Amino acid sequence: MDLLFFPIFSSRGEAPRAAADSMSRAKPMPKSRLLLRRLVTLLAIGLAHYVLVLAAGHLIGGRSSEWSSTTVVLIAAFVLTAQWLFSACWVGRHRYGPVEWLWRWATWARRPPL
Repeated sequence: MDLLFFPIFSSRGEAPRAAADSMSRAKPMPKSRLLLRRLVTLLAIGLAHYVLVLAAGHLIGGRSSEWSSTTVVLIAAFVLTAQWLFSACWVGRHRYGPVEWLWRWATWARRPPL
């Protein structure tokens, strides 16, 4: 999964020899890099999160301009936490997100591996 977000890899997922050699001598990751890796789980299935938030917004209804700032921040924190947990579980088991998988199936005109 990390290969999709690592720019030195080719489209076939193969690393050039020099990059593979340098990765074997890699130093421990700094904290900022660890945070970035955790955020990748959110980005990996971003389209699914976008569709889910749109659907939830229509179900909740109302105008967000009528809500207090505290309510908006609490809802945003809850949604982000739920998305992060769902992403971590999903990405750990599957190659693509649910909506991304459907998108690939529709555009490739064949069923991609899940």
